[in-house]
Amino acid sequence: MALPQSQFEPHLQSVPTSGSSRRVSPRRAPQPAEVIELIPAREPHPLWLKGVEVFRAATFAIAAVSTAATLGVYVQTVRTQEMFGGQYSNLQQLRRDERQHLVNSEGMANALRETATTIDMVPLSPERMLQIDAAPPRPLRDLSEGDREAVHFPGGY
Repeated sequence: MALPQSQFEPHLQSVPTSGSSRRVSPRRAPQPAEVIELIPAREPHPLWLKGVEVFRAATFAIAAVSTAATLGVYVQTVRTQEMFGGQYSNLQQLRRDERQHLVNSEGMANALRETATTIDMVPLSPERMLQIDAAPPRPLRDLSEGDREAVHFPGGY
């Protein structure tokens, strides 16, 4: 490709010497245009190079998916361990509370036993118990259609 030459070239002037005359150098003759190849002609890629590029792209995709999956599993594992730790501490606290509750209830039972022995209460005896007889059995009666109440359910049922 040939680059066009500039049609206007600057005039070269010489530095004045010990005289009042100025010398101007004559114009240079135009030089022939040179061909400069900026971009070499592109040859098609060989088949094996295309295969390598496809392999590189596929391995990059597999690596990206693998990295994302590994990160997901890691996050889930850490989250599960944190949840387990929190629930385990809750379980330990409930066990401590249960033991404390049992100690308190046994203490209250002992306190009631001690107050029962020190207070002048009437002891329980069979002759002081009231006997209440059961009601005599009654025959079942059939409900007629008029006696039955209609059951109304809300609209959502």
